[in-house]
Amino acid sequence: MSVKAIWAIIAAFLAAGVTVTVVVVNVTSGPTRSAAAFCAVYFQQKHQYLSTYASHNYQNDPLGGLVNAIGAVSDWVPMFEKMDAVAPPDIEPDVQNIVDSLKQQEQQAGQAVSNPLSALGSSLVTAMMSSASWDHVSQYVEQNCHGG
Repeated sequence: MSVKAIWAIIAAFLAAGVTVTVVVVNVTSGPTRSAAAFCAVYFQQKHQYLSTYASHNYQNDPLGGLVNAIGAVSDWVPMFEKMDAVAPPDIEPDVQNIVDSLKQQEQQAGQAVSNPLSALGSSLVTAMMSSASWDHVSQYVEQNCHGG
């Protein structure tokens, strides 16, 4: 084997090693946590949500409106989970608190059939405990997310 062939093999191994290293670093580093990433996901989720739920007129179909509202609430958890995945450190705890409270409210809604008064009280307490986080996220969006 010639020296040129050996150098070609070494170069190929080095190139493969660099490629593997770049892929591993990109895969393990996770999503970018920044205001720009958060706002991009926020606007994408908002657009998707509004295109699904805001275009219907339920004046003549109140039951359909109720079903639609329940469906809309069930979409909030995955929406906020996507925002939480890219939320920068200054807002991430509030986004995570919202995710946790929405999950808790979903569980409480499931218990409403057997004990509606308890479920209502639990939902109110859960909502009050996360209200500061909702305010912080709203303020963050106003201050950082322009356009969309």
